Amino acid sequence: MQILVVEDDLSFAQVLLKILSEDNAVHVVSGIGSAVNYLSSNPADVIVSDFRLQEGDGHQLMRFLATLNPAPPVVMITAFAEKEMAIASINLGVFALLEKPFQPEVLRRAVARALNAGLNGNRRALNSESAEIKLIAELSAVECEGQQIILTQTEFRILTLLISNAGS
Repeated sequence: MQILVVEDDLSFAQVLLKILSEDNAVHVVSGIGSAVNYLSSNPADVIVSDFRLQEGDGHQLMRFLATLNPAPPVVMITAFAEKEMAIASINLGVFALLEKPFQPEVLRRAVARALNAGLNGNRRALNSESAEIKLIAELSAVECEGQQIILTQTEFRILTLLISNAGS
């Protein structure tokens, strides 16, 4: 699979490259402009991007990706996970949001889920009126339509926040 990493911190980009390159082809770029240039002539099955970049932020990247059809799923990473930023990221279509620091396996699982969702076309919006959602706090998981999905702690907190504020 083709993974595009967007990270302006070269040492952290190397860490991400090492974590992700075991089973995937990984290309690293240092900013949004470089990502746009790369994606204009190269496919990406998933994008892993830092939220705060020198030339902008992850929301700008997401707005560009919305112009692609199909847009690859995005795993956003950040050291500054704030409620407003997280909600805006989810609204813009971020597949997963990981808060630094995280264990390498957490990133690998998030990327695997994003790859699977992108390949299977599962990036559909969940309508809470037609699907029953059960949160499993002990596992940081969600059960929906009979399928259990393990989430990162950040994903679980965001989902809990979104469900508790639905309709407000």
